[in-house]
Amino acid sequence: MDADPQETYPRIDPAIIVAVRNKDTLLMARNAQRPGFFSLIAGYVSVEETIEDTVARELMEETGLRCHNVQYWGSQPWRNNTLMLGFFADSDGVVVGEPDGELEEIRWMTRHDIEALGKEQLPNPASIARRMINEWIHDQPRRP
Repeated sequence: MDADPQETYPRIDPAIIVAVRNKDTLLMARNAQRPGFFSLIAGYVSVEETIEDTVARELMEETGLRCHNVQYWGSQPWRNNTLMLGFFADSDGVVVGEPDGELEEIRWMTRHDIEALGKEQLPNPASIARRMINEWIHDQPRRP
């Protein structure tokens, strides 16, 4: 069956978000645009780039860190035609590159550190970022 020549498909912009673990800590980042607000590392997929490559590139660009054991976690559609793809990954915490300056602060946080932050300092509870953070805090990894 031929496709209707008038039919159009919506453009979707894939992006990644990654919860990076190092022993008993999680990498949290604060962007200069939102003082006091911490979240996970995220970024858009480039043309001709796999989502796994995007995870490694974004982490290296924004923090100077390498990661391994990258595992898909889940996804969440956003209103601006973005499909956010969530991953967990591990890092040894050794900075091997120069961060690009997009982030104001990068910090390894314990479960207690994250729980001590106020609600206004963390992503919305319905967001993929917050669900991933909560899963890590409660140490209950979901299997895709």
